[in-house]
Order: sequence, then structure tokens, then C-alpha cells
Amino acid sequence: TPVTPEEVSDFLIQEDFEVVSGPRMIQVDNYKEAVKLALDNVVSPENEKIFYVDFDRLIHWINAYPNELTNTLKENSDVDYLHIGRTKRAFNSHPLTQKETEIMVNEIGSKILGFSETKDIISVSFLFTKDLGEKILKIRNSTKTGFYGLLIIINLYHSRSRNYFKILLN
Repeated sequence: TPVTPEEVSDFLIQEDFEVVSGPRMIQVDNYKEAVKLALDNVVSPENEKIFYVDFDRLIHWINAYPNELTNTLKENSDVDYLHIGRTKRAFNSHPLTQKETEIMVNEIGSKILGFSETKDIISVSFLFTKDLGEKILKIRNSTKTGFYGLLIIINLYHSRSRNYFKILLN
């Protein structure tokens, strides 16, 4: 976003990350821009996946459980879509207002998507193919907050192989 501190961007660039600051604060625009940037940088679609994750979650994951991140991505490299949910302990580490909202979204969304149990569908941690990413960008979305639900539905509907599991990340 435009409010990302310059020191953070500079550090990431120094560590060979591709850094693009979204010009607007409208979340759905930045989410789609991130997917588009990732798609534009896929060289070998049959071997590469896009890992979409909240930035603060990624930083915490790398610091707290670096091997878990690497292993999770390696062990699931054969699926079109990987949805990484949070364990109860990890979920409970969030503020009450966030938990209350996400509990409702997870319960309703899981029922709508036909899961037999409640999944952490709003975990914002996904691995998917270039093909699925292109399908996501083709869908028009005029809301400011509907991107994650859209991403999940598109990926579940179009993926040939998928996996879901919970991680300790908290």
C-alpha cells in the first residue's frame, strides 16, 4: 500500500524481493495487482506455483517456523490448489474482533462450499497454479472486500487436485 514504510520496501528489495507499492488504498485493487505481478513472473507454469499470503503472516512464519514454511510448500507442490488454514491455537492468537468476524465467515463459507466441517477459509494463505490465478483475474469484482471468497471459490471449482491442512502459525 502507499503507507508501507520505505525502510521495509528497501529491506525487501535488498533481499531480492519484487516490491511494488500499490497506488491506492482500495484492498481489492492491491490484491489483484499482487496476483497479476506474480503471474507475470511465472517462467515455468508446469513447475511453479503462486504463494499468496498476508505479509505479516509471512514474516511471522519465517521467523517462528522457517522449516514449516519450506516443508509445507515442498510437500504440496503437486496440487493445483493448497489452502493453508490455522490451528485453533494460531487462530486464537488474533484479536477478538477479528476472530468473531472470521468465525462467522468460516462457518457460513464452509457450509456454502459444501465442507462437512468448518474450515479456516479466510486464512489468507494459498498456493495455486498460474492457470487458477488467470481465472481469478478474469472475474470482475466491484466490492472492496470480496476478493478472498472469490479466490477460494475459483480455486476450488477449477482445481484438479487440492489440499487443505492446518498449521501452527501463531
